[in-house]
Amino acid sequence: MNVIFVLWGKKYTAPELEILYNKVKQYKPEYNYYCFTDQDIKIDGLNIIPIPKDLYLQGVWNKLYMFSEQFPVSGKVWYFDIDIVVKDNPFLEKVEWDKLSLIYSHHKKIIPNTIGYDVNINSSVMAWDTKNKKIQEIWKRFVNSGYRDYFLRKYAGIDRYIIHEGFKDLLSFFPSDYTKSHKYDKDANAPIITYEELNFGLNNWKTN
Repeated sequence: MNVIFVLWGKKYTAPELEILYNKVKQYKPEYNYYCFTDQDIKIDGLNIIPIPKDLYLQGVWNKLYMFSEQFPVSGKVWYFDIDIVVKDNPFLEKVEWDKLSLIYSHHKKIIPNTIGYDVNINSSVMAWDTKNKKIQEIWKRFVNSGYRDYFLRKYAGIDRYIIHEGFKDLLSFFPSDYTKSHKYDKDANAPIITYEELNFGLNNWKTN
């Protein structure tokens, strides 16, 4: 079993990554832990995968490369965004490994056919098997279709790309009590609290 984090740019820091890594690792220390990053990071027990210099992606779009068959991690994967708070065991016993599992944002009200292409999924936490050829198609379409730059301009991130470019049938969703949103759920209490970048650095998340 593998666990991956992504750290790119200056939005989040290595100390924030280390706090999350140590929190997650206490539940499954026997798993393999990786960080896909453009930074020179040294954290004990965390394997560093450098972002290829010719990838030319920014921010959340670097997450998409994890679906590439060239990505140097093989097998079952858990992925966690850095702007989450782990309050309890983040690893579920039952996962549909033949699908790409992620969060269903039930609280979001989406108006169809509006500018922005917003969606009801959240890739702050994901689980999948890297050997799944259908999931590899998510990256292949992005890089081989000839529309790469168009996708980057059209969609605010990979969630909208995944839904609107025909991969909806590949998705499975975690139970609703597994994650809660600090932004939308009052008195949020769950194994994982997502912040969706909302005041993440201003909250007392380090001690939660």
